[in-house]
Amino acid sequence: MQTCTIQIHFDAPEIVYYNPWQIGYIGAQKIAFGLQCSECLFIPKEHLKHEIELSEALCNQIFIQENTVIHFIADQDCLYFGPLLGIFTTGFSEKEQKPILNERTIFFEKLLRLQTKLGAVSFLFGPGQICWETGTIQGFFYHDKEGWIQKKIGFPTAIYNRLPNRYIEASPRIKQIKNTLQSHYGIPIFNPNFFDKVSFFQALSRFTETMQYLPKTVIQPNTADIFTFLHTHTAAYIKPIHQSAGIGIVKCFFRKETGLYYAGYYKNDKPVFRAFDNLETLLEETVFKQNTTNHLIQADIGLQRLNGIPFDFRVHTNRDENGDWKVTAFAVKLAAKGAPTTHTKYGGKVQPLELLPFPIKKKRRLREKIYQAVLQMSQIIEKEYSGYIGEIGFDIGIDHKEKVWLLEGNAKPGRAIFQHPLLVESEETSLSSIYLFAYYLLKQSVKQPDLLLENLLNS
Repeated sequence: MQTCTIQIHFDAPEIVYYNPWQIGYIGAQKIAFGLQCSECLFIPKEHLKHEIELSEALCNQIFIQENTVIHFIADQDCLYFGPLLGIFTTGFSEKEQKPILNERTIFFEKLLRLQTKLGAVSFLFGPGQICWETGTIQGFFYHDKEGWIQKKIGFPTAIYNRLPNRYIEASPRIKQIKNTLQSHYGIPIFNPNFFDKVSFFQALSRFTETMQYLPKTVIQPNTADIFTFLHTHTAAYIKPIHQSAGIGIVKCFFRKETGLYYAGYYKNDKPVFRAFDNLETLLEETVFKQNTTNHLIQADIGLQRLNGIPFDFRVHTNRDENGDWKVTAFAVKLAAKGAPTTHTKYGGKVQPLELLPFPIKKKRRLREKIYQAVLQMSQIIEKEYSGYIGEIGFDIGIDHKEKVWLLEGNAKPGRAIFQHPLLVESEETSLSSIYLFAYYLLKQSVKQPDLLLENLLNS
């Protein structure tokens, strides 16, 4: 990965100066940044130090700024600067220094702060910022000194999908925009859609190496299925297929000694635990009054506990500059008192594994088992899903026999675990990997354009 700093010269407008002893010989006749491309003449200039000098006219033509620190790839007749990463989202505000509604602005600031360090350029945009006629975007850029600035930029080399919810992602307008960017302009969008629990489960269940991590599950069960499930399992979770963050989850079980059905769920973000005389009433009052009718029921694996409190693990995996999967974040989540899940939204607590009062050998053993499982599952999901998958968030459980179980998989994992001060470094690793994968996609577009196009057409 070679990096240079862009400088401006005031000689002939088509000239590009570079140092062949530090950068290597460039036999190209064009420069490109994003989808913008201009013809030029490369001339050696030996006193430069990892700098490439462009005329102001060339900078304006490809929309690259002076002092930009950027990677480059030379291939045949063109020198490509990049990656230029567009982050696609919605929910823009009219506040100059808080362009995105709610706390998501903080996440985007953290992500964009890393671009110079990683030799990339990135910006936010939504449907309203695209100018199809000119092939440009009025993107939102972030700089430490100036804060948020909106300015014109060409179409990017890759797009990171951070649409905030499934409803927006499913809208016809958003679908059309994503399809046009991919099929007409050839721009890969990674993590193109939210996962749903059924397709995620089915993808992993087709392979022996990953089906071992799946709890017993019935998809779209009827009342008779749920009755049978609760009478053959100690406890179970009923989950909406198209929800995440613990929304709509009900933990339920039947006790023969009392003849009652029990349910733990959330109401107004508070845990509720109730007993019911019959299953029909339980389902009517806890499950089917939700806004979704599609559910699955999954066996409770019996999570390990710490001082009586159940805990599980949040693990992030990302693809790097070579397209390989790596674990980038690993944390323990402990449930709040009386809560049916460990989600932080409902009072769950986050800790690094190192702080758990377990023997070092056990902590090392758990980490190794979970790493192996999530990397296997990441590789399968990458192959089974269309388009490009570059990031996955896993919720992983460990039972009392230390067997690994998949609880959830997320295409746009939340960032709550990084609130713990000992996980700050992991957060930067996770965010940095987004740029590394964008660089991988840039390499794909330059070195293997036919393969890239094939993947886009299949997405």
